[in-house]
Amino acid sequence: MSMRKYLRDFAKMNASVQAHAHSERQKAAREYLSQLTRKNARIQALMEQQQHYRETAERITRGYSKAPSASSHRAGSVIEECVAGIDEVEREIKQRIEEYTELTREIEAAIARIPDDRYRDILRWRYVNGWKWERIAKEMNYSDMKWLWNLHRRALEALEVPPLKHD
Repeated sequence: MSMRKYLRDFAKMNASVQAHAHSERQKAAREYLSQLTRKNARIQALMEQQQHYRETAERITRGYSKAPSASSHRAGSVIEECVAGIDEVEREIKQRIEEYTELTREIEAAIARIPDDRYRDILRWRYVNGWKWERIAKEMNYSDMKWLWNLHRRALEALEVPPLKHD
């Protein structure tokens, strides 16, 4: 094998290894940033569950007759279960909001350490604010989405990702 061919093959292999490392870094950054979306979705689901408990309790209360009966006793226990459910879900919502707030601060700090303003804007708008790509492109005055996605890949590369905490 000639030295030239050897160097060419080595360069190809090195480029392949670097591309894999870049994609792994991007994947880790995307996973880190996407935690916010998942945490927010959990909070929303808990709020819907809380609302369901409230509506159930209100429905039963509206149909509750003043005369004591076996059905009014059952209704009372269902209302108590709903109130207990509301309290439990409320505590979990509060805990999840605290976790979400802490993660948001951590992610904002990591984004703030990126030197390029464009990269910071893209990551903040996409992952913290939850903007769609079209809105980000409009805000940045880009008509070429491929260019925006290219900047996004670079921004993910630039982000220093701490070890992931499982949520």
